[in-house]
Amino acid sequence: MYRMAPTYYQLRRLHFRTTIKAWLRGIDKALLAFAGVLPIGILAVLAVFVLVQVEVLRTLLRAEASPGQHLAVIAAWQFITFVLLRALREAVLMPKARTFFSSLPIRSTSELQSDVTFALQGYSLLWPAIAWVAYTAPTFTAWLTLAALVFTSLCANLAMLRARPWHSLPILAALLTLALPPRPFVLLLALAVAVFALCLSYLPGSVRVAPPPRAGNFVERLSIRSGLALPFLAHDLRSNVLIRVGFIAGSLAACMLMTALRTQGAAGTRSLVFVGAVATVALYALPALWRNTLLTRLHFLAGQADFVSRMRPSVYGIPALLFAVAMLVAAFFDAGESARATPAVFGTLFIAGVVAARCGVQIASWLVPLLSFVAVLILGGIL
Repeated sequence: MYRMAPTYYQLRRLHFRTTIKAWLRGIDKALLAFAGVLPIGILAVLAVFVLVQVEVLRTLLRAEASPGQHLAVIAAWQFITFVLLRALREAVLMPKARTFFSSLPIRSTSELQSDVTFALQGYSLLWPAIAWVAYTAPTFTAWLTLAALVFTSLCANLAMLRARPWHSLPILAALLTLALPPRPFVLLLALAVAVFALCLSYLPGSVRVAPPPRAGNFVERLSIRSGLALPFLAHDLRSNVLIRVGFIAGSLAACMLMTALRTQGAAGTRSLVFVGAVATVALYALPALWRNTLLTRLHFLAGQADFVSRMRPSVYGIPALLFAVAMLVAAFFDAGESARATPAVFGTLFIAGVVAARCGVQIASWLVPLLSFVAVLILGGIL
């Protein structure tokens, strides 16, 4: 029986679902463990996450808010959505197969439709807050402001993630106009500019081939002394590390926002606790991932003792340095609100997670997040 081949959109949808399922394969055990041990804590964390988004979006809709506050909300929204889509880039944009599909007679409109559709699905963590704000502020100007923020930011993220810097500049300029007092004409104009620039970026010939960069002698010597670990980090693992750092920076920004919004005399947000937990979960598996991937790619050098010893300081030192910097920055904004044992607790969890990941202990993939979550509840004074 003759069977029709799947369309481009169907292939993208299958790739999106398969990738998301593969990513959630290890996280689902941790979520089930959280739900079985501390269900009220999970509900509290989700409620706080949504409430923070709602409060931030409402600031953009307030007429009495200053343009500086509106600009801060737009910048925060753009940062969060970019980090989210950057983390989901493989599922949403399917970059590894772009070169193959570009050789096929596929219309640019089909590619644009698929990218926008799956990018909107990637915003799933943000839709509850948007729906809540839209329901509580049922005015045409408020709805138009939210739509302009979401779709203009989406166009900017797609242009930047697809390496279209010249097309993203007018979109970012249109996004900045949302900081002005909300007027329907200005909002529609910003949205039209963003959509037009994004459509132009999908036309053939919109990308210029850049000449290959030339590395200096110092960079080459540094790469060799690190056992090729540093160039591997700068190219293959760059996106992975940026996503992890982005989650840490986002948690710190959320703590600073909650500190600014709290009333006089209210309890502190204890940024050191929350940033320490996020940094532990985000960074503990990085040394093992870096080492195993490097040895797999360079398997012909894996048996050389000098090669392994050269890459060891970079593989373990840089993640430890990132963790220490995150804790120091969080301690600076914490102002002594957290317990003194907080750095020791999360430092111990980080070291234990690194050792467990290095030894291949599978239980660490859900035990370390679970222990970090329990430490947040205890050290944060929630329990």
